[in-house]
Amino acid sequence: MPELELGDWKNQDAMGRWVIWQKLWASMLFPGKTKPDNPSLRKDYIVTAVASHLTNSQQTGNLKVQEVGPWISKYLDPIGGIKDLVLARSLEEITKKASQSYREGVIAGYQLFQVATLSKILPKHTDDKKLNASKGIAALLASEGFKDSDFEVTRFSAENYWDKMKPSIHLWAALYVILQTTDDLVPFDDFHEFFPFGFENLPVFLSLAEKFRVFGLKYCPRDKKKPLLTENEVYSIPNGFPFAIMKMSWGKMSGVEETIEFIKKEYESNIDPEYLKKKS
Repeated sequence: MPELELGDWKNQDAMGRWVIWQKLWASMLFPGKTKPDNPSLRKDYIVTAVASHLTNSQQTGNLKVQEVGPWISKYLDPIGGIKDLVLARSLEEITKKASQSYREGVIAGYQLFQVATLSKILPKHTDDKKLNASKGIAALLASEGFKDSDFEVTRFSAENYWDKMKPSIHLWAALYVILQTTDDLVPFDDFHEFFPFGFENLPVFLSLAEKFRVFGLKYCPRDKKKPLLTENEVYSIPNGFPFAIMKMSWGKMSGVEETIEFIKKEYESNIDPEYLKKKS
């Protein structure tokens, strides 16, 4: 999987940083090639976002007529310019698709967050070898945790969202951590001005996402032969990007005993019985 296209964050002006945020959102919402039209959706998302910003700046008087040409040359032309804008999907269509992807991304990120948390909790609280911190259990918890909400989902769909959003799932896990502290865990479509941790704090957001990426690359569920994620499946962050120093500890969850009892009751393990015999 290629690196995220972040550019020279440290030396960008405010508008340049705004464009980088849009590129990040495009990669999060329409990641990789998990759906055939994702590459073109990323391209359309970015060019329409920048064009929309140009229109708003003109309407509000923040951009003078004589500044429009240089502005287009500096910010719009490098991402495809007027030609790509003319060929792009409508802003309305892209916004509708982005809103659906946002819902799927939050649910996918929730699952990676739960696997990371359960990987520390389960060994401390139960000896049941069938209770494995895995995608299956995370999907089960998603079907229960989002019940009666705007994010209500079946276990099957939750597992499907993991696969669809896998290239950016570590970014969604980081976003889920942030959303837990706000009242914004609802579907919405105002992505152009949504900056987790704040506009200037992209390094903080990506540092948190990197923690989840590294976890996914290293953690191997005990009944599997490979880790949750592989290098060629998920977006990497460019070397030299200004990461924030951050400590992250897994294993904090409210209602631990209730969660374990729920998993024991509802989860049907697909662990190979021969594996359990070897471990008994």
